[in-house]
Amino acid sequence: LLIGGSASLFLFEKDRAMRDMAGLPLVQGRSLVSDTLCKDFISEHKKMSSQFWDRDHSDFPSLDAINVFVVNCKKRDSFEKMWRNKSGTSAGSPVAIPGVPLDFDYSDEEDERGDMFMKK
Repeated sequence: LLIGGSASLFLFEKDRAMRDMAGLPLVQGRSLVSDTLCKDFISEHKKMSSQFWDRDHSDFPSLDAINVFVVNCKKRDSFEKMWRNKSGTSAGSPVAIPGVPLDFDYSDEEDERGDMFMKK
């Protein structure tokens, strides 16, 4: 029983950690994670067909987390561009944002699944 409980706790913590990591691009301020990883993750994500990402990956939650991370990177990028326009900051300049709102109106045909992983 103790082993089963420990395993359940480990899996719960792992799922929570993946959700937390997938949501990192949405945080307020500057995001070192986004600045460092988003461009490469988006590039690699595009190399896979959209049919791959549209499949059910419930047996592989890490794939869902990667997909949501990339979607959230794109949301952050879009929100940062809007924020730069609004504040008059030049296009290449770093910008600290108040966080990407959960209801941010972002749409990308590739990203139909949106925040599905984050809502679990």
